[in-house]
Amino acid sequence: MPTKPRQTIVYINNTKLVLSDYYEKAKIKEVTYQVFRDRVRSLRDRRIALDYQHLERAIQTPIQDYQKYSGSGRSVSFTYRGHLFPEQFGRTFPSIRSFMHEVGIEHLYSKVKSRRMTCDLSIDELIETVQRRLISRKVKTGILYRITHIKSGMKYYGLTRNKLRKRWLQHCNLARKGSSLPLHRAIRNQDAGSFRVETVQEDIPIQQLANLERQYISREQTQWPNGLNACSGGQTGNLIEHPVEFDGQTFSSQTEFGNYVENLTNGGIKSYVAISRLRAGQQILCKQRHHSPKPYAGKPLYRIWKAKFNKGLLCARWQSFELFCADIGAPDDYSSPYPNKSLCRVDTESPFGPDNYRWMTRAEKAAEVTARSIEYNGRTYPSFAALSEATNVAASTLIYWKKKYPRDYEMLIKARVESL
Repeated sequence: MPTKPRQTIVYINNTKLVLSDYYEKAKIKEVTYQVFRDRVRSLRDRRIALDYQHLERAIQTPIQDYQKYSGSGRSVSFTYRGHLFPEQFGRTFPSIRSFMHEVGIEHLYSKVKSRRMTCDLSIDELIETVQRRLISRKVKTGILYRITHIKSGMKYYGLTRNKLRKRWLQHCNLARKGSSLPLHRAIRNQDAGSFRVETVQEDIPIQQLANLERQYISREQTQWPNGLNACSGGQTGNLIEHPVEFDGQTFSSQTEFGNYVENLTNGGIKSYVAISRLRAGQQILCKQRHHSPKPYAGKPLYRIWKAKFNKGLLCARWQSFELFCADIGAPDDYSSPYPNKSLCRVDTESPFGPDNYRWMTRAEKAAEVTARSIEYNGRTYPSFAALSEATNVAASTLIYWKKKYPRDYEMLIKARVESL
C-alpha cells in the first residue's frame, strides 16, 4: 500500500492543524514551506505555546527580519512576569528581544542587554532604568561662567556643558599652545594664577544658555578690546541631536531643522547656513549673503584682513582695507606678500597697526610662543630647534637627553658633536 507523505502537526488551542494545509491556504507567502515548517518546529521544540500569530509571522516574515521574533540560535525562551505590560503577563517568548519587539520597545534592546550583563535586575527594572537615562540625556544643560583678570578687571563670559575646572584647564592648554584669542593671550602673558574663575549660573538649558551668554557679554561690554571675549558669544557647539523649535514646529535634530528651512526657501537658504545661524542666535530667514562685487573680495590678503577685523584686532586706521593694503605694500592682485608666512603682532597686547605687525613662518611662531630656552656651553638658545641647528644634533634627540639625563645632557651633546 502506498504510504501517505509525512505531515507536521501542531495544536493551537487544542485544535489539530496540519502545517502543509495551512501553508497552501495562506494568501501571503514570503518564504518556502520548508522554512515555514522549520520555524514552527523550532518554536514548538522550545515549548512555546503556539497561536495563529506565530504561524502568520513564520509564513509572512522574510528571512532577514525573522530573528527579532524568533531569537538567535542560542537564545533562551523567556516568560514575562512583570507589571509594566500586564497584557503580556505569563506569555512565553522565544527571546527577550522578541518580547521587546512585541511591546514596541525594541530600540532599547541593545542598552537593556548590556546592562543585563552587569546588573542583577528584573526586566522591568532594566527597562525603567534605560528609559530614565534616555530622558535625562534629552535635556541638555550647562553652566555660564566668568573669568576675571584680577589686576585689570577685564572679564570673559563663557558657557560649557563640562565641569568648570575642566573647561578652565582647556583654556590654559590652548593658551600654552599659542592661541591668539584675547583670553588665551592674557593667560599666556599674565600667568593662570592671576585670574579668578567662577560660576554665574548653572543647570541652564543649552538654548537658553546661549542667549544668556550673549546678554552678559553685551550688557557688561566684555568683547575685545573692552574685555576678553573674542566675539558676541552664544556658540553652543555641535548639538546635532538637540531638539529645535522653529516656525511652530519641533524638530528632533538640527539636521532635520536645516533640511526643513532649505525646502521652505526652495534652496535659497542652505541647510548648513540655517544651522550656523541657529547656533549663532541670528535671524534664520534673512537673505543669504552674496559674494561682494569688489575686486579684492575672496582674495588671500582680504581673507587675512577680514579674519583680524572680525575678531576686533585692528587699530582704527586698519579698519579700512584700502589703508591696510597701502601700509603693508600689498601686490596689485591682492595676494599675500609672503605666501608662506602669517601676519602677526610685535606687541600682542596692542591691536594690529602700521607699527605693530610682522610676517612670520609657522616655525618662527612656534619657536617664539611655545619653545623652551635651553643652555649649552655657556650660551642660552631660544629653543631646541635653535640648538639643533647649531650642533647638528636632531631636536628630538636633544629633548630626550634633556628629559632623561638632565645632569649629563651637555656632556652627551659634546660627545656627539666631536664624533661628527
